[in-house]
Amino acid sequence: MEWKRENSNDLLAKWGLFLLSPVLGLFYSFLNLKTKSSFWVIYLVGLVFGLSLTVEAAWGNADVLWYADSMRHRADFEAWVGYDINYYLFQLATYFTGQGEKDIYAFTLEFLVSRFTNNYHVFFLVVAAIYGFFSIKSLKLFVAERKFDNSILCLIVVYIFLSAQILEINGVRFFTGGWIAVYSLLQIFINKKKRYFLLLALTPLVHNAFFLFLAIVFVFYVAKRWPTICFIFFIISFALSEVFAQILSTNVSLLPEFMAKSTEYYLNAENASRGLLYSIFDVSRRVFINILVVVVIITAKFHESKTETKDMYLFVVILAAFSNFFMSVPIFGSRMQALMFPFLAYVWLVNIYKTKRGKIMYLYPVVSFYFIFFLMPRTYYRLLEPCFFYSSPIYLIFKYL
Repeated sequence: MEWKRENSNDLLAKWGLFLLSPVLGLFYSFLNLKTKSSFWVIYLVGLVFGLSLTVEAAWGNADVLWYADSMRHRADFEAWVGYDINYYLFQLATYFTGQGEKDIYAFTLEFLVSRFTNNYHVFFLVVAAIYGFFSIKSLKLFVAERKFDNSILCLIVVYIFLSAQILEINGVRFFTGGWIAVYSLLQIFINKKKRYFLLLALTPLVHNAFFLFLAIVFVFYVAKRWPTICFIFFIISFALSEVFAQILSTNVSLLPEFMAKSTEYYLNAENASRGLLYSIFDVSRRVFINILVVVVIITAKFHESKTETKDMYLFVVILAAFSNFFMSVPIFGSRMQALMFPFLAYVWLVNIYKTKRGKIMYLYPVVSFYFIFFLMPRTYYRLLEPCFFYSSPIYLIFKYL
């Protein structure tokens, strides 16, 4: 990728705003993404976010479901401070014999960081560093596309690409594995670098749900020889998604045990937060996302000549179909849809963004209004102290270290 040249005034403004407030530096950087300094600022903002992430030490808050994962990981990290390497090796051994934890990423990171500090802010800083590395590397592949510009429409597509935002380090595991998977597949689809299958194969060590994701990738490589069948599979999933959602949400016992337990927990969390407004926007957003996939299918013949998206658009169709069928299973449906967004955004940028059909993307902020302008800001507010939004990163470093 060739970076856009920057003048000294732009650099001074960008870094000056960042030193005043990470939030100001972040917004300014997104206005001119094809510059190396913008990527550095965005990455550093992610690090400051990780360092500043603040959660309670106990489970006494009635609204705990909003950030239960981060509380649990804080508690686990602080417990690891008192354990030695022998206990870690024991946990590692039980994992590989199938008797212990579901994956090893979180407790390995907790063990390693706890060797140096008992400050949980440092733990989330390290989580953010890894998460940010793979998300920024993925974004760089997206921005490198020659059709990328700084128009409002393109920035909406960027927002879709980055649907798994930095706040997802709250859960530590899944979306870290998600960005590793996205980066691996982007390298495979765009640059034809097959060695990234090895990196992709490691994602179940980060979160065990990626065994399911790898199964979808396998299905894709088998099914891509019959594009018409892929399209039919998606249309059926679109038509019956609500029916399957109702069946699975009321019959969780039909799922395998490892999925059922997680599904019950997440359904309780979602039901605690849902209201009429949430439900309206949730349905409208899901319908709109499927309409976007339909637009991709309609222009499928055009994609055939685009070598960098020939496989990617079919992968979008298959991943969207699976997420429709299992939308009520959080570790499978809604999360798999979130992993579909970067690929949908890339296919859209390459093939549809500059066309008349591409203007439909202006509706995305409308149908997602509740999530973008209410739910997302509220989640950031719950994970951060107010000083994050107006303080210098220098102050935040001294405060949390």
